[in-house]
Amino acid sequence: MPTASFAQSQTLYRSELLDRAIPFWLRHGLDWQEGGICTCLSDEGKLLSSDKYVWSQLRAVWTFSALYNRVERRPNYLAAATHIFDFIKRRGCNPEGDWYFCLSGKGVPLFDGATSLYCAAFAIYGSSNTRGWTTRCWPSHRAW
Repeated sequence: MPTASFAQSQTLYRSELLDRAIPFWLRHGLDWQEGGICTCLSDEGKLLSSDKYVWSQLRAVWTFSALYNRVERRPNYLAAATHIFDFIKRRGCNPEGDWYFCLSGKGVPLFDGATSLYCAAFAIYGSSNTRGWTTRCWPSHRAW
């Protein structure tokens, strides 16, 4: 069985990402009414749950920021990144600066306000690509 060359693999994966995966999330995932991105979707884009896991929100900030900063400066990538960023900045942390684990579709903390160090790691990860397009400040946090 012949193996694909690096260039062939790169073309295939780039196409899968930019022509299929990202358009799917832009079309079905972004919640323009309540904020953030809905990640509990069927393969057809049907909403299965409106719960918004904070780590997924922060990972999406990184993804759309990276697309905008590293792949192509498309306005819809920037719009998605800033939309999710604004939602999670407003709703993602408790007053002590700890990241919630999960929010309702409207951004209300779930699971008795459970927090997650795992989400804090994704906050660092997510913020790593916002440089260059945002002057917005992340929520102030106590030392982790």
